[in-house]
Amino acid sequence: MRDTAVHAEVHEAADGSAGGPVVVNGFARWRPAGGRGAARALLRLALLVGAPMPVAAAHNLRALARFDVRGQLAAVRRPTLVVAGACDRTVPLAAKRALARGIPGARLVVVPASGHATPMDRADAFNRLVLGFIAAH
Repeated sequence: MRDTAVHAEVHEAADGSAGGPVVVNGFARWRPAGGRGAARALLRLALLVGAPMPVAAAHNLRALARFDVRGQLAAVRRPTLVVAGACDRTVPLAAKRALARGIPGARLVVVPASGHATPMDRADAFNRLVLGFIAAH
């Protein structure tokens, strides 16, 4: 079992080019080895499910802090749309610009009057952007 709850992979497409980084829940690749591994995994799962919210939140923050695919961005060979909320105080706009610069041909769109949850706080604008991007590609 991985130490972090989330990891990323770059998948290879049928034509040999790299696909996009895919965020995978750690449990999706969960294969404990033997009885001892299964017991350890069950204990970790029980602790995660039964953990008070501050403990679970700390675990999630630690996983997010360790999640870093910047070194793999240049391998992405698929159309990529990076949507940023202009008022996002969780992830700085500079980080989103760096993400878009790191992916060849990526397009960055900054949505005005939007925070960290653009699909929710500006759903109409977000949906138009995504549907237009999909239609163009």
